Amino acid sequence: MEQISNTPLTDGLTSQVGIAPSDQTRQILSELIVNLSAIQSLITGQPIFRRSFASKTYSVRRIRSRFFPEDLFADPAWDILLLLYGVEQSRERLSVSAVAASIGTPQTTALRWIEKLEREGMLIRQKHPTDRRVSLLSLSEECVKRMDRFFDSALSVQLSTCGNR
Repeated sequence: MEQISNTPLTDGLTSQVGIAPSDQTRQILSELIVNLSAIQSLITGQPIFRRSFASKTYSVRRIRSRFFPEDLFADPAWDILLLLYGVEQSRERLSVSAVAASIGTPQTTALRWIEKLEREGMLIRQKHPTDRRVSLLSLSEECVKRMDRFFDSALSVQLSTCGNR
């Protein structure tokens, strides 16, 4: 995990303001960076922050379609993973048709990607307990671990930019 460094922050302050920070300012900045690093350590690795970040990532992808043509950024596999990862903690299972509708693709396109993700061992498809016509989807245990690691890394990058502007 990349940690926040105080060197770029104080160097950036010196170059932006045009004066060298005082010893007191350097001390305050150093303490702030230590606190930010502690916060970063607390946030990464926590399911609630991962899920929240994943949910926001998914929402941003949906907002994008209001401003740009859908086919410009077609990425149904990632949308499926983000959607299912977002509901994973609640143990909610979504049907194939619900996933297709949520990610904004035709059911045949969603099904093609679901089958690929299933072959790759990332998805588990199970029949609905009362309606055998409906298949419910969830992420495999391995995929959840990979998504956890991905979002820990993404959170780390996002947080580390605080001191490196």
